[in-house]
Amino acid sequence: MNKANTKSNKPLSEVLVEPIDIQASYLGHLYELGILLVNQILEDAVQQYTGQRYSHSVSGGKDYVRYGYNPSSIKLQGQRHRLQVPRVHSQQEGKFVSLPALQQIRESQGPDSLLLRRLLLGSSTRDYEKIIEEATDSFGVSKSTVSRQFIQEARQAVAAFKNRSLKQDKFVVILLDGKKLRTHQLIIAIGITAKGEKKVLGFVQADTENTKVVRQLLVSLNHRGLQYNDGLLFVIDGAKGLRAAIEQVYGHKAIVQRCVWHKQENVLSYLNEQQRSDYKLQLQHCYRETDYTKARAGLQKIEKQLEVLNPGAARSLQEGMEETLTLQKLKMVRYFRQSLSTTNCIENINRLIEQKTGKIKHWVNGLQVERWLSVSLLDIEPRLNKIQNYKYLHLLTEQLKVITKTKKANQLFLSEDMAIAISSDNRISTKKRA
Repeated sequence: MNKANTKSNKPLSEVLVEPIDIQASYLGHLYELGILLVNQILEDAVQQYTGQRYSHSVSGGKDYVRYGYNPSSIKLQGQRHRLQVPRVHSQQEGKFVSLPALQQIRESQGPDSLLLRRLLLGSSTRDYEKIIEEATDSFGVSKSTVSRQFIQEARQAVAAFKNRSLKQDKFVVILLDGKKLRTHQLIIAIGITAKGEKKVLGFVQADTENTKVVRQLLVSLNHRGLQYNDGLLFVIDGAKGLRAAIEQVYGHKAIVQRCVWHKQENVLSYLNEQQRSDYKLQLQHCYRETDYTKARAGLQKIEKQLEVLNPGAARSLQEGMEETLTLQKLKMVRYFRQSLSTTNCIENINRLIEQKTGKIKHWVNGLQVERWLSVSLLDIEPRLNKIQNYKYLHLLTEQLKVITKTKKANQLFLSEDMAIAISSDNRISTKKRA
């Protein structure tokens, strides 16, 4: 064995018997310390076959013997280090024995979070050689190597993202909205748990009007364990494809809140600049109103004015009006107007995705989009804040449970000919409008 490789082959146990100053010197070289630990794990694995080094069996022979080293490598903190892997030979079978410990070490590394993080922070593969930390034993950091490494590890991230279970969380709210990466249109689903945490549930490449594809996305969430028997609140924009897919998959177990920001923008788009300023304030006042009856009366008043001023704007306001007032019906607007009356939660995530993928000027295909979006979303998710007033989500949960208990109750809740009042004991009472 080459004497130059002695240090890289040294197991941790040999370092621990050296003088304290020698041991302490390794603390300044954490990569070397990691290699020592790997060497120790491999040494322990070898001893399970051969016994301790230089030991002899009672019969005078050994079934397994050490047989030199094979050059290999291992990845630590985004850098690849050379490694000498001990070989074990079976005397009886006449062949070398594989060491499962080495494969376990490699699998335990998982996706290289440091590499992914650096690329997501805006360092392209061309910049990676400039920013990677110097280490004497590092190698394999060329552009092509990093690109291949990213693709391999991103595939693992995609698989983990698509297959992770949703059973462990109780979800109360699902937000659906579109995101465009050049020519690729995507639908992203975000879930809000009963604890107020935001979780990325999934995405699909499709237009928002494609009911069939969106339906497949929702069905996949159910297969992964999403529970909806107690009802779910969906927050969406005005896309008909999204609304139809929700109805097909969840039926009366779904209550929909239309994004008031999208509705407001749609209405104002019909008006001139002076009219927009006036009606924007009026619409905002209605959507801030906590009482359903007053809010609806205010919107109907605006609708009548717009019927004369601009019939197109009036029709836009009337379409889906009831679902823009869902939080008022639920008596929840005072708690969740900022967080659940719009799809801004996903819009903020979309902005973060732009920051992480902004250097990509050309999207080659859908696989590339899928890899980058999965890695970006998994990187973003841990830093998402809880929604405002999340401690009141139990009230929303109870309201949804009552309303979605039967199909009839849900239909009454959605009816435009009913003024809905939910009593303090969570029982629904209805009274016909005068």
